[in-house]
Amino acid sequence: MEQGYARITVCFEAPFWIGVLEREWGGTLEVCKIVFGAEPRDYEVYAFLMSHWRELRFSPPVTGVRRAEAANPKRARRKAGQQLRGGVGTRAQQAIALQREQNKRKRRGRRAGFSSADRRKKRSTGAGRSGPCASEGKGNMEQREFLDFMHVLERLKCNTLHSWTSTGRHETVAAHSWRLGVMALLLRGEFPGADMERVLRMCLIHDFGEAVTGDIPSFQKTTSDEKREERAVADMLAPLPQPVRGELEALFAEMDAMATPEARIYKALDKLEAVLQHNEAPLETWTELEYGLNLVYGEENAAEFPWLRALREELRRDTEEKTAVRAAY
Repeated sequence: MEQGYARITVCFEAPFWIGVLEREWGGTLEVCKIVFGAEPRDYEVYAFLMSHWRELRFSPPVTGVRRAEAANPKRARRKAGQQLRGGVGTRAQQAIALQREQNKRKRRGRRAGFSSADRRKKRSTGAGRSGPCASEGKGNMEQREFLDFMHVLERLKCNTLHSWTSTGRHETVAAHSWRLGVMALLLRGEFPGADMERVLRMCLIHDFGEAVTGDIPSFQKTTSDEKREERAVADMLAPLPQPVRGELEALFAEMDAMATPEARIYKALDKLEAVLQHNEAPLETWTELEYGLNLVYGEENAAEFPWLRALREELRRDTEEKTAVRAAY
């Protein structure tokens, strides 16, 4: 009876951790490359395969699969060491290359299908002119590229911050970014002259790097940590097509330089949202450091903007009221 098998190799392929799922059957090998983002735990790999097995897309088959060898402990250890050092095997790499080339041909075919007649039709209907929908039709984002990037960002829903919610669970990075974005949205009329749509974009993307690095509290973050996060962001954005990649890179550069009002508004909101979340969390989740830090955190950032300066003062009063309960005992 013909026998087949499947195995998965998890390894780091900058900028992400990936899984290479190989299946052999009838003398052929097919491979599926899975992007995990941050390093997955064993149970996460298992859960992903169980949930997404039917959705996986395998490469064209590669022939010339070797027969299974008799088990030999020394050979097995040596082979495992080679895989750890070099990632997946040659045949798997060949299959992945075939799949990549196949995808390229599909993309070229789709682009070729966009005929000159189609382009003339777009021009006649006004597409490409300036206006609210001026960017429509100008992108180069492929669906698979988009989904791969979304898979990495999903880690922001899983990775937690050191802060807690009012219901006693760790806050996620994504939840922090979401509320920060809502803050920018609601405050569009409070900063005359500032481009609050740009601030909103900064709020949504500012913690992208933590999909790879995880969260490090600001009061513990070192220069080395900051550089590691910068590298993670650069590696994450590298596979994206233009003009999306350039727009995101410009936003990150602006946030890093802190030279524009928009960047400084984002940074002040970022810190004040953290203060707000601590005020909402149960006191038993606070560290000793946070009793003093929550009274002053973000104060310098908010000082430039009258509305945020007043908000910082309201938050300070909330902190004093909350911690007064502890001082009474």
